[in-house]
Amino acid sequence: MDKKRCPACTIDIDPEIIREVNNFTLNRCPTCGLIFSDPMKNPGAEWYKSLFRKSALNFVYDGLGWYHKQFLEDKMNYGLRLLDIGCGTGIFLDSARKKGYKVYGIDINREVVDIAKERYNLKEVYAIDEEEFCDNFTYEKFDVITFFEVMEHLNNPAQFVGRVKKMLKPRGYVVLSVPNNDRVLEAIDCDIPPHHLTKWSKSCLSNFLKKNEFEIIRFIARRIDIDDITAYLMSKIDLGIARKLGEHYMETRRQNYAKRAAILIKIKYLIFKLLSFICMPFLTLFYIEEIEGIRGLNLYVVARSK
Repeated sequence: MDKKRCPACTIDIDPEIIREVNNFTLNRCPTCGLIFSDPMKNPGAEWYKSLFRKSALNFVYDGLGWYHKQFLEDKMNYGLRLLDIGCGTGIFLDSARKKGYKVYGIDINREVVDIAKERYNLKEVYAIDEEEFCDNFTYEKFDVITFFEVMEHLNNPAQFVGRVKKMLKPRGYVVLSVPNNDRVLEAIDCDIPPHHLTKWSKSCLSNFLKKNEFEIIRFIARRIDIDDITAYLMSKIDLGIARKLGEHYMETRRQNYAKRAAILIKIKYLIFKLLSFICMPFLTLFYIEEIEGIRGLNLYVVARSK
């Protein structure tokens, strides 16, 4: 078997081959447990732009993720200057600004950056990747850099974290989240290449951050909740009506399409949330709860550079 370089360990290994999917091979590192694809190749900005356009939810409805709320509800202050990598349509940056942070954001999708500027009047948001930002804004240093649901998309996570460290002030913080590979429900249908190139467990992510000279301040493995089950059910049943309205909105920018799509999405969410309350007791019958509870969708980490 040919040796492969583990993106987390950055050493040559004899990986365990798990399966083939979409012309990629999924491998498991015997040293750290990371699951990674071969090749490790991100599909690029245009692919993600196309993927984003397929979801009406992205255009007509903004909702904070569980990982966003962990940061925003944290009583600890992580400084003043905050950079969000993969900022999307900007709802997190807007919320962080209201909390007192001076916010900056970058995203490779120009459409979502335009939405962030229009919807939230965000000034310091740029349609570039972190490499270009790091190279062109060498004078910028941040107290805290956030990257939620980003690491699993990257060609080279170690190189990415190295660039992030260059943009941090001394003893600055990173706050991040990734899908939990040990989750109970497979709520992410797209958790495969080329969309997601790596799969992280709690131990794997902890070791990766320590190897890259970060001290872990807080690590939360999300416990499964009603929102997890709702997302799972909604991902399995999709008639595509709201998505079509979202596409019409992007083509015409007519607000009536956006409003109708938002209403449909909210109705669907409420219906599936009600079903989730019914399903939750049955789900707990099939899994013995550990100390952390039944494993949910995300891992959330706060770490400080050494």
